[in-house]
Formats: sequence, structure tokens, C-alpha cells
Amino acid sequence: MTRNKVSSLIMYYLSYISVALIGCAAIGIAIFFLSVSELRNTAEHAESTQLQIAAQDLDTQLKVFETIRDEISSNSFYRTSYLAQNKYHEVELLHNFAQYNSYSVLSSDYFLFYRGTDSVFAREAKYELDYYLSSINRVVTEESELHTLTRALNLISDVTLLETGANKIMIVYPVRLGSAGTTQIAAVLCFVMDRSVWLERVFSVSGKQTGSLSIYYHGERLAGPQNTAISQLPLEKGAIYSDKNWIVVSSPSGDFLLSEQIPPGGWYSGLSSFRVIILAMGAISVLLVLLAMYLIARKNHAPIRRLAAQVRDMLPRDGSADEASELRQIEFALQQTHQQNNLNQQLLADQMKLLTEQSDLLRQQVLLLVLNGNISEGVRRQLTTLHLSLNGAYYCVYLLHFGETVEPDILRSIEKLSDEDATLYAFRVGEQQAAAIGCFAVEDLTDGIPKLIQEISSALNCDVTVQKGMVVDALEKMPASYYTAQCKPDTKQEEQAGPPRQASGEWIPCRFLAMLLDDIRSGNREAGLTHLQLLLTDIQTRYTSLMLQRSVVADILSEMVRLSHELEVPILPEETGAILVYQHSSAVCRDLSALVNRLFDRLDEQRARLASDRAMRIRQYIDQHALTYDISLQKLAEVFQLSTKQINNDIRSVTGMTYKGYVLDIRIRKATELLAQPSLSVVQISERIGYVDVSSFIKAFQSATGLTPAAYRRAQSAATTIDPI
Repeated sequence: MTRNKVSSLIMYYLSYISVALIGCAAIGIAIFFLSVSELRNTAEHAESTQLQIAAQDLDTQLKVFETIRDEISSNSFYRTSYLAQNKYHEVELLHNFAQYNSYSVLSSDYFLFYRGTDSVFAREAKYELDYYLSSINRVVTEESELHTLTRALNLISDVTLLETGANKIMIVYPVRLGSAGTTQIAAVLCFVMDRSVWLERVFSVSGKQTGSLSIYYHGERLAGPQNTAISQLPLEKGAIYSDKNWIVVSSPSGDFLLSEQIPPGGWYSGLSSFRVIILAMGAISVLLVLLAMYLIARKNHAPIRRLAAQVRDMLPRDGSADEASELRQIEFALQQTHQQNNLNQQLLADQMKLLTEQSDLLRQQVLLLVLNGNISEGVRRQLTTLHLSLNGAYYCVYLLHFGETVEPDILRSIEKLSDEDATLYAFRVGEQQAAAIGCFAVEDLTDGIPKLIQEISSALNCDVTVQKGMVVDALEKMPASYYTAQCKPDTKQEEQAGPPRQASGEWIPCRFLAMLLDDIRSGNREAGLTHLQLLLTDIQTRYTSLMLQRSVVADILSEMVRLSHELEVPILPEETGAILVYQHSSAVCRDLSALVNRLFDRLDEQRARLASDRAMRIRQYIDQHALTYDISLQKLAEVFQLSTKQINNDIRSVTGMTYKGYVLDIRIRKATELLAQPSLSVVQISERIGYVDVSSFIKAFQSATGLTPAAYRRAQSAATTIDPI
């Protein structure tokens, strides 16, 4: 079955279309939910704001009722005794009473009921309660209702809401008529109103509400449908409560609750048209995105088409790739190219490996020629060709003995130790032996190489023994360094001769060198000269060759130079250079003894100088802290890390006094200065010069001067008042 050719452009189209559709769907859903949520929040906020305005207005209306109550309470003319005496004033009060009707839009009528009677004071005239109630829109219809209302009005002691009919309610305020201190409730002020008036007032203030509205006064329904759960919500003053069914607002005074029932489906009556707009915008967005994706895919596919046309000649001749897509054709062509490149790279790698082996062999042969002293012009040219830089002030050969075969990794690691002051070339000289030629700018750098080679071998888990040859100053003298490296004994043989001491990782001729170095460190001149003589005798006994003796003496000098740097008492280069050219053993004994004596002299001078400097620092420290409480000999010993005996000796060397005497002298001299100031008491002076209590100061001062501080002050004062004439 023939596989149809599928263009990669189609795959590009499908990929981009899938991504575009998913993106558009996600964007559309996000926009829809965000829009719905924003509409809900906006509608809820608007409704809550309207209810807050209405609740605040109801508080205001309630304050109007309280204002009327306060005005009537403060007016003594409304007392029944006054009304019975003067009919003229009754007419005037009726006129004033009628004006209260304009104060509030909620009350349809109002009257003042006198407690303990059945009389009222209304806008038109003074009536009996039953006659008045029957004349204003039939508030009560039966005599039993009248009796119930009368009993309730006589018992009211606080603002109360009374129901007087299906749609009628009264808000009743107790009124105290009479003087300011009167506590007895003489009458009650009743405001009669329809329930519908409250809803009309809310609608007029905040606009028509979308949902069903209810008004509660202290939990009692004023208007709207009854909902016990809403009316009993413990809302704080001015608070708002909302859920998916209700919005409840508390007035600023907390007297009123306004609840609005959210209509089924919310405030989304216009959402259908909004959804159509969103769908239209989404469809347009999808079309635009698809068009953009098509253009992008076509633009991105153009290089693939061009590349597929260029590699068509590289496709297999059997026609297996003709029906494949452009990407598959490019893949076939790349595979062919990769295979060809692999063959070429393998051939090149083989040739490079052969060339490297030949270069390593030539390098090894040239370095062997240098090691054996064959420094001809041809060898120098080969060194330049192989980039082997052997131009330095000093040269040294290091012989490496391996436990098994030579490890190439160690040789490469040794050559990586090279820097601007030292150059190392390591190469094989046998099955288990290798050599490293070092070229150095400074002679001291030759000493640390064996230790570094040992550390490298330990890191690579290889057993290597390093033997260092003598340091030479010319490339032609390289055989002498190589010869001395070969002649040095193995470390295990040295251990059989006596306890060795390793210095800088090198071989030490015998145990006497370690003793000599210890004597120099401790400053024992006599023992050091004795061990030096034993060391030279041992060298002359071991080695009969003058060249080997010079090599060993060079190592001894190297150790002494290293120690002198450690002790910061350097040995001059000309002092060591003159010793290495000796021709007779007596000369080297004389010169080495003189060098050791000079080293001891310099160490003595250095120790004396350091002791003097230290004593001066101790004295300066005492001068700065002698007047403090916490200075002591033990503290000085801790600060300078010396014994108390050494501290005392150092102080005596610069002051001629002990620590205690010197501190006492400073304090007494300061005390005599302070005693000249009359404003300072003896206690203050003792504190200033570092005494914990005044008795210790008086005792010390009298011991030093023969007088107490007070006597000394009197003596000084008397001396200053004597006429010098």
C-alpha cells in the first residue's frame, strides 16, 4: 500500500490551529467568568449603596419623631391641668401641635395620649381616645381592640412599635410633662402610619429595588415580607451582610435593618445580549488568530521547502524518500551527511592519534638527549619545534620510581604544575621509572616539587617515590643533576640507618641534619656545632665521590636556607655559593661552621630585638591601663601570651622596677597631680587612679610618700601660701 505524501505544511497548520483554538477557548471562558463576576459585584455594590442611603434616611426620620417628643416634653403647657384652666392657650397649642405634621413624611397622623385617662390631644381638637381613633382611618374597629390598645399605652415605658391593624402601625414615645427633674411618664406620643409609607419612603430615597424589600425596627417588621432569620441577624451599626439570596444593611444607629431578596438568577436580565456580544467577539478573535497562525506557519515553512529542494539530490536513489514529507526528506539527507562525516572524523581521529604518538615519541627522545647532555643545535631546534621551553636560571632533575608501570596521568599532572616561574616536563625513562626536568627562575622553587608530586600520586592512588637531583645553573650540566638523583638512597634504606627526619618531603643524609636544625631553632649553639661536625663526618664516610658530597652539601644548605626563611633570619646567596665550590673536605667544614655561627649570631640579635620590642609594648599597655581597676599581672600574661615571670622580667628590663612597683609609681604620680585640685575628694581621686576602695589608696599612698593623701594636700597647700620673699 503506497503511503500518501503528507506535506509538513499541513502538520504546521494543524499544530498552530490546535494551539490557537485552545488559547481562544481559554481566553473566552476567562473573559466570560470575569465579566459575570464583575457584573454581580457591581450590581451587589449598587444595591448595597442604595440600601445604606435608605437606612440612613430612616434614622433621620426617627430623629424627627424624637425631636417632636423633646419639644412637647419641654413645653409645660401640654399638661392637663394647664389645658383645663385656659381655653385660649389650648387653641394656640393646637395650632402649634398641628405644625408637627410637616416634620415627617412617614406619619399619617399623631396624637398625645394622657396616661390614666382616655383623653388625647390631637391636631383638630381634644377628644376621647375611642372617638379619635374611630375618626382617623379606623385604626381600631372593635371595642376589644380599643381596650387592648389603651392598656398597652398605659404600660409603655420606652419607645415601642404597636400594630393596630393589618396595614397600620404606631410608634409610641413616652413623654414626661412638667419640670426638668420629673421622672413620671405623664403621656405617650403616638405616630400613626401605614406600612406602605415606609417602602414608599425607601423607594423615593434610593430608587426602586430590584428584589423584594423588608424593613425591620428593632427586630419588628415595619414593611415588606416577614423573615425571622433576617430580622434577628446580629449586625453592627452600619454593617452590610450578603449571601447568594439576601443583602442586609444595618442603619448607622442600628435601629433599622433593610433586607433585599436577590431575584432568582441574580441581576442578569441583560446577560443574554451580553453573551451574544462575547460570542461574536470570540468568533472574530478565533478567526483573526487562525489567520495569523496560518500566515506565521506559511512563513516558517518557507525555509523548510527551500531546504528540502536543495537536498533532493542527496536522497536515496531507490525512491524510498520520494513520498515522504519535506522534514522526512531533510532527515534522510542529514543521515547520509552524518554517516559520511563519521567516516571522515574516524579517519581524521586515527591520523591525529598516530601523529600524537609520533610527537610524544619525538618529545621523549629529545628530552632524553637533554638529560644525557647532548645539547646540539639540532636538539635546540627540536626543542623550539616541540614548544619545549628550557630557558631558566636553574635546572633540576626529579626521578620517579613507580610501584608498577608508569602512570601517564601522573606525568600530565606534574606538567600542569608549570607556571611563569617554573616549567616541568615529565616523560618515561623505563618500564617503572620516569623523569621530570624542571626549569626554574628561583632556586628555592626546586624544593617544593617532590612534595607536590607525592600529593598528586596520593590523590591518584599511585605509589611513587621521588628522588631529587642537585640544582644546576646551565642546561649542559643536566647530567650531573640526573646522576645525583640516581645515586640517592631509598627512604627505606635510610630508615635502617637511624630515625630519619623529612624536610620539605626530601631525603636527608642522616639523623644529624634533623638534630642540627632543631638546635638552630632552639638557639643551642654548642650542640648545633657538634651535630654539624658529626653530620660532615657521616657524609665523608658514606660518599667518596666529591660530586656526590657536593650534592648532599647542597641539600643541607637548602634545608638551612629554608629554615632561615622560616625563622626570618635570611642567609645571603653569596654565603652559600662560596661553600658549593669547595675542593677539599676541610674547607667545607670550616665554611659550614662559620655559616652556622653567623646564623646563631643573627638569631641572638633577633631574639634580643624582639624581647626589647615586646617589653616596650608591655610598658605602653601598662601606661594606658594603669589607672583602671581590672589591670593585673595575670591579665598582662593572657594579653601577651607569656608567663607572669616573663612579664616581670620584661618590665624590669625597661623600667628597672617590678610590675607592682611600676604600676604603683604611675598611680602615685597621678594622685599627687589630682591632690592639687581642691574640688576633688580623696574618694574621687582613689576611684580615678584605679583603686576599688579608698583605704587601699590611703595605705599605698602613705607607703610610697610617707604621708596620707590629706596630709600631703595640707602640706602642698601650706607650701603654696608661704610668701616666697
